[in-house]
Amino acid sequence: MKVFVLLTCLAHVAFIILLVFGFFPMKPTKSPNFDGETPYRPNRSGGSVGAVVGRTVLIVIDAFRSDFLSDHADTMPYLQRLLENGTGKLFAAKVDPPTVTMPRIKALTSGTIPGYIDLVLNLRSPEFVEDNLIRRATAAGRNVVFYGDDTWIRLFPEHFLRSEGTNSFYVKDFYEECL
Repeated sequence: MKVFVLLTCLAHVAFIILLVFGFFPMKPTKSPNFDGETPYRPNRSGGSVGAVVGRTVLIVIDAFRSDFLSDHADTMPYLQRLLENGTGKLFAAKVDPPTVTMPRIKALTSGTIPGYIDLVLNLRSPEFVEDNLIRRATAAGRNVVFYGDDTWIRLFPEHFLRSEGTNSFYVKDFYEECL
């Protein structure tokens, strides 16, 4: 009987360890390939890859159906013009759960897959120190400007030349018709 209880306890401990490291993997706090100062990664021949374009404007519209922009010509006329004349590109991301803001921002800027622990940390977003596009652009001396959800500002403090955040829980982007 004592052996059975001991084996059961060991199985529980092994299961808990497996659960913790499987669902909540520990990610490195800093990428070994990015020292924070080198703006470009060396290419295969040993040289560095420079900028292909002088200026990039990235507009991220969270929770916006892409067919709404492509099927309705009167929606967002400036973006419609950019798409029509070829200076803009439409990219629709299809994502898997969890689809809360902070894990999606991490995935978008770093190319990593978010973990379930990011769901828990979503409301208290610490600074994102892994290798990402915002840090690389800042390290390269680019001006990065941001307006939108304040989660970005919490993830990338002191990376933006100018910024203004809006609390994502206080956004009035819909209306209800009262009967």
